[in-house]
This record gives sequence, C-alpha cells and structure tokens, in this order.
Amino acid sequence: MKPVATSLVLAISLIVSFVLLLESCDNSGGSNKNATSNKNASVGNNDTSFNCAVNSIMGDSTVNFLIDNNYDKGNNVYYNKDVATIYYTTSFVSYNKPKSGDGFYTISAVIQNMTGKEFTFSGNFNYAGRDTTINDISVPVKGTIDLGKIFTIHSMPSCESPAVSLNLMGNIIYH
Repeated sequence: MKPVATSLVLAISLIVSFVLLLESCDNSGGSNKNATSNKNASVGNNDTSFNCAVNSIMGDSTVNFLIDNNYDKGNNVYYNKDVATIYYTTSFVSYNKPKSGDGFYTISAVIQNMTGKEFTFSGNFNYAGRDTTINDISVPVKGTIDLGKIFTIHSMPSCESPAVSLNLMGNIIYH
C-alpha cells in the first residue's frame, strides 16, 4: 500500500497539470477552455491545435451617400438625389495571446435605402488601393442591407476613419 503523502502529492500534481492545460495557449494555437476548435482532418488524428479566443474592438465609422446620377431623359424622380446612406465601420480584431496570431482590421458596410422603392445596384468599393466589387446589391424600401465585412486589412494606423469610396457600376434599378 502507498503512503498517504505520495498519493496526495500525485493527486495535487494531476490537478495542477489539468488546470495548466486548460489555461495554456502555445505556438500551435494551444488550448483554451474559451477557444474554438480548429482541428484539421487532413493533418491527421494527432493534430490537437486550437485557435485562441479573439477580442474585437469597434473602431471609427464614417458615412457616405449614394447619389443617383442617371438623368434618364428627365424621367428619373431620384436624379441627383441621395438614394442611400452607407455606413462604414472599422473593427480591430486581436487574439488573446500574441502567439496565436497577428491582429487585423476589418471594414464593414451597411446600406440604408432612403427612397420609396426597392432598388438594386452594383458597386466597386475602394480603400487605399484595395478593391471589393459587389454585384446586384438589393436594398428593400426604407430598409437596410448589411454587406458585412468588405475589407480585411493587416496593417492600418489605429483610430483611422475608414475613407472608403464607392464607384457605381451601371445604373441603379428601381423595382
């Protein structure tokens, strides 16, 4: 029979090891009880890596307007008017452990219809030489459409307003 002191030391060692395992995050992503699993079946059964939890901090936002410049021989009631408000928002995403990865910024967009009609358009969004083209954006009457993330930027000065431009591709089509 083992002495009580040896059994107690073994039990405490196992508990401490288990707690450290739950709280660690290593170069391969480590493990964290709040993390999301990142197992990759193609790597094999020995891959036990996990992504560390991320923190997202809301940054600056800015507003632009979509103006309908289609004269349409004088038949367009929305000619030269703001037909939509576009809200751009930056978020900074960082990992809770430096070894889990580098932080990055995202720019997201929400479009609000200011007309009495549903409309569809296509546009090219530009931020600092980067382009994202979105075709057939349909915005309901007096409603909004969340385009979600339109840019991911891995280096950007903190607290910078997202100076995004929108180039209309074709005409706005009212339904």
